[in-house]
Amino acid sequence: MIPRVPKRMTIAALASLTVLLGSGCFSTEPTTGLEEDCEETLVVEMTDADRFAPACIRIRAGETVVWINESSRGHTVTADPDLAANPRNVALPAGAVPFHSGSVPQGGEFEYTFAQPGRYDYVCLPHEAAGMLGTVIVEE
Repeated sequence: MIPRVPKRMTIAALASLTVLLGSGCFSTEPTTGLEEDCEETLVVEMTDADRFAPACIRIRAGETVVWINESSRGHTVTADPDLAANPRNVALPAGAVPFHSGSVPQGGEFEYTFAQPGRYDYVCLPHEAAGMLGTVIVEE
């Protein structure tokens, strides 16, 4: 016998899924251009709320992004599916090399220059389960 799920719970679950999939940063659809919800910036803050701010950015190939740890604890910037708790949280365009910052201490910075155009989904290893995920869209 299959247990019945209350209608209210089903609607809430579908609404949450729609919000996640509908946001420009976490869509499963291939990227065809600049994402509307992504900010044009080269600086991303790592916060005490276990978030990258902004969570999604767009840049041009050859530009360098700087992550600044404004948090009171260490964070990472990890675009390596072999290191992530859930490899599906990390995505790299074809031909791109995985990268990992190591632990970035409070007040520390990590820089990475993006040569290959495409979508880069990355995580903070210690806070991945808490939802500390980010995206960089690199255009030509």
